[in-house]
Amino acid sequence: MHTRTHSFAVFLPVGFIGAFITAFTFIAVIQLTLPPNDKAYGQGISKTLSDPFVTAIAAPVVLVSGALATPLLYFCLRHRRLAVALPIVFGSVLVTVAITTPLSQLFGLFSAFVALVVSCIVCTQIQATSYEGSHDAA
Repeated sequence: MHTRTHSFAVFLPVGFIGAFITAFTFIAVIQLTLPPNDKAYGQGISKTLSDPFVTAIAAPVVLVSGALATPLLYFCLRHRRLAVALPIVFGSVLVTVAITTPLSQLFGLFSAFVALVVSCIVCTQIQATSYEGSHDAA
């Protein structure tokens, strides 16, 4: 049986790109669910993203999140089929952010990390992400 191993270098951009996409989704959900009496209501996502206050908070969160996500992704998915596993992981995180952030921003942030950990663990256990029995494990 041949098991393919992906290098850490594969996961480095994946972790940071995933953190960026998650942060974008998080900010977009917040913007889209603002109450009408909020001063930022209706200003649009692009204006929200260009707000220095938003970027000052989002940039460090993205960097820390990417730095935390990368080793987790590597250890859980390095022997898995990434074409199957990564959509499961990032799909789970983004759906979780979309559902939980309107309830509470802090809950949305926390639940994103929980979804990341749980989905990575699930991917280590399900056959669909395994190279075993797959013919594309070259």
